[in-house]
Amino acid sequence: MQNHTCTGRAGVLLLCLAAPAFATGFENHRIVAREAMTCLPEPIAPLFAAERLAFLERSLEPVTVWPRDSELRRRECWHNVPLDLTASAQTRSARLEAAARFPRTPAGARALYSEHHLRQGGTLPWAIEELYQNLAEAFRKGSEEDVIRAAGYLTHFAGECASPFSATSNAGGQLTGNLQFGSRPLGDELFSHQSVQYRFDLELVNRNGSRYRERIRLAASDPEVMRAPVDRSFAVLLDSLGCLDELLTADREILAQLGVTDATGFVRRANEYYVLLDERCGDVYVDRLRAAARLAGGLISGAWEEAGRPSLESIRSHGLSGVSAVAVGQPAADDPASPPATADSGITFVGAKGSKVFHRSDCPHAARIREGNRVEFRTAEEARRQGRRPCRTCMPEG
Repeated sequence: MQNHTCTGRAGVLLLCLAAPAFATGFENHRIVAREAMTCLPEPIAPLFAAERLAFLERSLEPVTVWPRDSELRRRECWHNVPLDLTASAQTRSARLEAAARFPRTPAGARALYSEHHLRQGGTLPWAIEELYQNLAEAFRKGSEEDVIRAAGYLTHFAGECASPFSATSNAGGQLTGNLQFGSRPLGDELFSHQSVQYRFDLELVNRNGSRYRERIRLAASDPEVMRAPVDRSFAVLLDSLGCLDELLTADREILAQLGVTDATGFVRRANEYYVLLDERCGDVYVDRLRAAARLAGGLISGAWEEAGRPSLESIRSHGLSGVSAVAVGQPAADDPASPPATADSGITFVGAKGSKVFHRSDCPHAARIREGNRVEFRTAEEARRQGRRPCRTCMPEG
């Protein structure tokens, strides 16, 4: 998270807007990428099927690779856009009225952010437009490697549109009284529960990802081609924003029902909380993931058409150097089997000092651990002997 010096409402908003993109989760992006491939037209579907793991890895690089690159870290603002910035109240109707007024151009958005004293606001729809154009150019050039990379990045940010918290200035729930536990470091037992955004976007899908994916199952027939990335992105974001208050209310009411008012109480009743959250909001999450997968698949198809519908034969293979299945994480049941990480496979295990969790070295959580705070283990068993449990995201023993 970047450090800013702002005061008043603008300062509160900026802290929210600058929240780590990592908070939007990991499993949700894998689900969106896998389902997006079912939406692709027949002429290009075989390319993505053949390079499935490479495509999945590229779709995760904004959270596995970019945070470690000083230049790419500047793209943190790509992950959100506060459509309800000018809302007169924290209600659904006020949010949607503000969203209807929100500028549809980058210049207009910058002017609005300046008016509200925000040093940096979100640019998600225009980031998607840039990535869409990059993909169309990759199709024109016929570079298989560039196509897979650009499509993966585009899919990642289409996935961001699935989250209601990507479209609001109240991502942490700080403006609506939702319980927060402060900024928790990686490895802390409350890391994935620290705010309503983390609880919904990270932990809920981590616990239910396989079941949610089974419920999405997009139809492979008659995929929709999308050629207006900004308009399409805004449409999905607006629908996501419309779900926000339902989630905020569910979070507050469930915690009140369980009598949870602090971190200790939450840890004690976390399992009950997520069962109830799934019962009330699981359908919302599935619907948003489905919309994001359709957006990603439609925009990939649109970029291909904009490039003149090149044939697979014309897309020259330059190899996919540097791409492996490692960063994809644990495969789904229908993915090619991959062995658990071991010292012999060249994958080390890491953790943060003072933490009780260990990760694969390619885990997005591991990418956030500062060098001076990083410890390594030769095997998972070594980490366990030191009292650590495996990360639920990368599942280092799975």
